Amino acid sequence: MNELNVWESSNRYKDISIEDFLQKIKNGEIKDLYIGRKFTPGDQITNMLEKSNNKIINYTSDQHPITFPINPIFGYPSISIEYFKKYEKEIKEAFLYSYEHTSDKYYAIYDFTFSQELLDKLLEIENVTLSFYNVKLTPQQLKQIKDKHIDATLDRKQISSRYIFGYTTFMEAKTQKRFYLSKNDLEVCNIDDFIYFNPEAVFSLHEYNYANEEEYLEKTFTFMEKLDQLNKNFGFNIKIEKRSTLKKFLQKYHFKNVYINHITNDLYDYPYQEYMEEEKILDSLVEPILKANLSPMERFIAVYNIVKNFKPYKENPNDVNQSRFLRYILHNDFMVCVGYAKLLECLLERVGINANGIGVMTDVSYDEGFDQDKPEEKPVDLRGHARVIVSLDDDKYNIHGLFMSDPTWDNGLDKDYLNYSLMTFDNMTVDSRMFSFSIIDPLLSFHSFKEFVRQVNFILKRTIDVETKREERSNISYPKIVLDVYRIVCKGILHNIRCDIKNSYFQDLLKKCQTEQDYQDFLTELGHYLLERINQPISRDVLFQVNDNIRKRINNWDTTTAKMDTENRDLAKFPYEVPKDDEHMIIPRR
Repeated sequence: MNELNVWESSNRYKDISIEDFLQKIKNGEIKDLYIGRKFTPGDQITNMLEKSNNKIINYTSDQHPITFPINPIFGYPSISIEYFKKYEKEIKEAFLYSYEHTSDKYYAIYDFTFSQELLDKLLEIENVTLSFYNVKLTPQQLKQIKDKHIDATLDRKQISSRYIFGYTTFMEAKTQKRFYLSKNDLEVCNIDDFIYFNPEAVFSLHEYNYANEEEYLEKTFTFMEKLDQLNKNFGFNIKIEKRSTLKKFLQKYHFKNVYINHITNDLYDYPYQEYMEEEKILDSLVEPILKANLSPMERFIAVYNIVKNFKPYKENPNDVNQSRFLRYILHNDFMVCVGYAKLLECLLERVGINANGIGVMTDVSYDEGFDQDKPEEKPVDLRGHARVIVSLDDDKYNIHGLFMSDPTWDNGLDKDYLNYSLMTFDNMTVDSRMFSFSIIDPLLSFHSFKEFVRQVNFILKRTIDVETKREERSNISYPKIVLDVYRIVCKGILHNIRCDIKNSYFQDLLKKCQTEQDYQDFLTELGHYLLERINQPISRDVLFQVNDNIRKRINNWDTTTAKMDTENRDLAKFPYEVPKDDEHMIIPRR
């Protein structure tokens, strides 16, 4: 096997004299030191030199007894064993000098410098950080270290922690009441450390990822269950997107000592009791549906009827939140598209139908009139709008797929509109309105695998071009950018269809992608799958049938939804005709 000498490689290391070496130790420039260091492939990777070579790396020799990295990212200073033994006394004195004269709070303690006297002295420093090398600490010394609230490592293995988790010290844990937990903290926290915490401590969780909400809550509640065994009171603040996901965990877990303090949902921080009272209101809305033993399609239309007729569309000009979030729309007279979409998504989840809200841009330029002969007279006026993607699988009506739902546009308390209940993704142009989605969303509107590939390639190329021109990515290799873009596009598609029954399967598949071919295979499988799930229009007759069946199954359903005018059903514009061929493409009006 080839060997590499660091003093000969790329000017990353330099030789220094023993005098300079000792002075750097005294100045506090040397925190970590390798004695007789030699790297063989398979050893733990510690610096950039070792990451980029598959060779034996020599750090010292008889002619180069001390090597010093030009940049700290290349590693640590090294001294040969022979040279170390020759100057051991001077090296020890230099380190002891640095301990007494540095303002830093990090100390590397070696077996040749360690003593009980030194340990006592260092532990007097508040929030000190120690790393021990080849030091054999007694159980009494380990306890002494932990009781002094420091960060200490022994031969790279953590024995105690200044940071119990995140940036919380033992001293802070005893006095403060509010703390933050990251996703990583949930995985690596030592439960025993929590005996140090203030008994009134409340923990908020951050670094939250909606795409893995169930996984996040599983870790959170498992962690809370372990804490509950300590017989100390701890509170938790939890952030969620889907109430239905949290509901499952609230039903499954019951604690004696640990409690939920606040729950953040829809940008609102609920006290626990207030959140549970609101849950009762939401449950009551769907209670008749759950009791009626309806099919998935029937449950969807029943919920859709509740939402589209919940109250008239009305904005609050003084506070836009009043018409958008569940916290408000359940109790006031205001409601706009975001409110309809959020309520629909929330109630559908309660009856076992997966859904996720999505934002689009709608052209409202022709809302007050349209001259078909002079369309150019009105410029495009795009406004934000909220809709819901719904995943439906119903054997009774042979409906299987993904649909777009818009209760806002069917809102009419005097009529029974269902025009926009289950649209295909082709329905972007309606009543002279046109929609503009994000860069990823058009990928949900295609009718052949060829068309899907064409759209994917277009988005990939455009995104790669954007990413390569970003100044902060100028030093990243082009192949790496290509792989990053593949992942961005794939994750974007999966995010938009996160309600789909096979989304978790594709999420797991995406995690395994490492090469460009992996991503191409992934997109191939996803494209063929989506081809069977999208743009399968539901007929007007099926909607009539479903609506009628609901009224037969749920007693007094007319008291909660608008009455059906059986003579003049308001579905004249449904469904929308869209050409289905390989060349079909939605092209926004300019």
